[in-house]
Amino acid sequence: MTLQSSGQISIYDIKAEFNGTSNKLRDYYRGGAFVPDIPQNANIPTSGAISLFDFYGATNTPPLSYLLTGDPSPTGTAPGNPTYPVSISTSTLKMTASGGIAPYTFSVQRIAGNNNDFFSIVVASASNYTSWKWTKTYCSDNTSYNERWRLTVVDSSAQESHLDTTVYISAT
Repeated sequence: MTLQSSGQISIYDIKAEFNGTSNKLRDYYRGGAFVPDIPQNANIPTSGAISLFDFYGATNTPPLSYLLTGDPSPTGTAPGNPTYPVSISTSTLKMTASGGIAPYTFSVQRIAGNNNDFFSIVVASASNYTSWKWTKTYCSDNTSYNERWRLTVVDSSAQESHLDTTVYISAT
């Protein structure tokens, strides 16, 4: 949960948000034992004067982010001397979530392209990552294909982060 952005706020609200044990406001400096040093808590000082109002909008939940490994624009090419039509798969792209509140949900969705016979395949998945590759069946000789896809991760507090990528497949 995030603390309210206006109105009454108490030390008990702050203790509940940050799982604190102290009733002393000075024990809740940003970057200290209870309050994480994240952008959402920028109004909370790291030392000096501190007020209940510094905690408006503060949170104990780090922002959701992701790390990509693999080719950020997955590409697949036909093997040497294929017999056409041929099915071609791309390299793998892995999205690993961090921050936010686990568990995470991953999804992939086509957002642009006229080659509706591309499809994505989950090649590996765990609680904090999913890896995909794409396949295009019935590729014709000397033909290239591309589509835009959105990779999305959502945490249990409904924070969402996504990446739009272009997937390339070439039968040339």
